[in-house]
Amino acid sequence: MQKFYFLAASLLLLCAGFTSCSDDNDDPQPPKPTIDPVERLAYVTIQGNQYGGVSGSMDCLNLDAGETHTDAFFAANQQSLGDTPQQSVRYGSRLYVPVFGSNLVWVLDASTLQIVKQFSIPAPEAVCGAEGYVFVAGNDGNLTRIDTLDFSLSTPLAVGPNPAALCAHEGKVWVSVSDGYNYEGGYANGKKLAVVDARQLKVERYVEVGLNPGALCVNSRGEVFVVCRGNYYDVLPKVQKVATDGTVTDYCDGSLLAIDGDRLYVMSATADYVTNACDVTLRAFDTLSGAATSISLEAEATPGMPNAIDVDPVSGDLFISSDKGPMDYDKQGYVLHLSREGALKQRFEVGIHPFGVVF
Repeated sequence: MQKFYFLAASLLLLCAGFTSCSDDNDDPQPPKPTIDPVERLAYVTIQGNQYGGVSGSMDCLNLDAGETHTDAFFAANQQSLGDTPQQSVRYGSRLYVPVFGSNLVWVLDASTLQIVKQFSIPAPEAVCGAEGYVFVAGNDGNLTRIDTLDFSLSTPLAVGPNPAALCAHEGKVWVSVSDGYNYEGGYANGKKLAVVDARQLKVERYVEVGLNPGALCVNSRGEVFVVCRGNYYDVLPKVQKVATDGTVTDYCDGSLLAIDGDRLYVMSATADYVTNACDVTLRAFDTLSGAATSISLEAEATPGMPNAIDVDPVSGDLFISSDKGPMDYDKQGYVLHLSREGALKQRFEVGIHPFGVVF
């Protein structure tokens, strides 16, 4: 608890350093402690549990001290983050946080988590940055562009039903179009990726992929990798590769992705809801040569039910957000900090249903 109050005071002081002060302020505040600027921090999106009445939040990980500061967003802003936040992105000096259930996108100072701006966007599902803009995929079927200089919003661009994820490369934004709410219809209007010109904000073409496409990433050659999530029953998730000429091939089995340059990490997780256990495998692929390496995880480094995998862009280390088990989505979760080879470096206890780390 003492660490929580220390972070709250620290974040507020850092925020004050980025705002102007009035000479008419005759009620000066006492000085507050600061966070050492050389400390390495990361932020965890905490989805909470909307059905249980638990709002989302953001926890702060101090990677040097090995400490978790809970609900750092509330500490910085004295208000709730909102319902069911999704994975955020850092673009420049700011974080962009889509909050699906609250129909908003927060723009936050990346150093302090202080609110810079708020946008009302229907059911934002995913965000990515490119060409001086941040793009927001809304579950209503639209892609909206935020100008990061003047914070103007574009007219929403229709891309297809239930877009689920974004990535960008050389002026193009790739959108996975899932039709994810159309289970009974076999996701018939999804199964494709929209390729959008980032500056013109128009759909150039669609690329047909597998069933229920979700997470996306791209390597240095512009090859796009997509998780096709299947139907959660008899069609299992797999990863497909879209070559630069548009050719689509099956790449491997897997349900979670992260990329570090040209090194692709693919995690597979098979849940047993009877025993509340999960079988997890992790592989690394050299996407240029195609070579694959199986990463052996010790018991303490194996997530109970992984929700996301992220790569620290500085160290190349892996961060896995996880519930304790498949049935524990309404309980406190944790983040595993692993080396590139899968060795456990740190374990951080965090809030309910952690859903991704941003650095």
